[in-house]
Amino acid sequence: MEQREDIADLIISIDDTDINAPDTITGLSPLHKTVLLDLGSSAQKLAFRGANINATDKVGMTPLMLGCRLGHEAIVDMLVDVFGAEIDPADKAGWTCLFYATYHNESNIVHYLLMHGADTDHKDKRGMTAIDWGEHMRFGETCAIFSRFESQLAP
Repeated sequence: MEQREDIADLIISIDDTDINAPDTITGLSPLHKTVLLDLGSSAQKLAFRGANINATDKVGMTPLMLGCRLGHEAIVDMLVDVFGAEIDPADKAGWTCLFYATYHNESNIVHYLLMHGADTDHKDKRGMTAIDWGEHMRFGETCAIFSRFESQLAP
C-alpha cells in the first residue's frame, strides 16, 4: 500500500507534470486513479496541489462519482467536505453521484449524499431517478434510506 501511496508524491515532484493530465485510453486523471485505488492520502496530496476535483473521464465520470460507485466513504467525505467537489453533475448517461451510490448499493454513501443536498429528482437518459434504480435493483436498505429522507422533508 505504501508503494502505491508514493504515486502522488512522484507526480507532484516532477515539476513539468500536469497533475490533471488524463491517460489516453480511459481519460482517467491521476486523481481518478488514486480514488480508484482507494489511496486517500495520495488523493488529498493531489487535491491540495491543485488537481481538478471535478475532472471528468471519457464517459463524464468525476473522481467523486468513482468514489461513490466503489464505496470509498472516507474519500467521498474528503472530496466533498474538504475540497468542495460537486455532488450533482451528471455523466454522459445522465448519472450523478447519487445514481452510482444507489446502483452499487452503497447505502452509507447514499445517506451522506442526501444529507449534503443531492438532487433526488434528477432523471438519467432513460428517464429514471436514483430512487427508481434502487427499487429496480431491489436494494431494500438503500430504498429505506430514501423513504426516511423523503418523510423528513414532508410537511
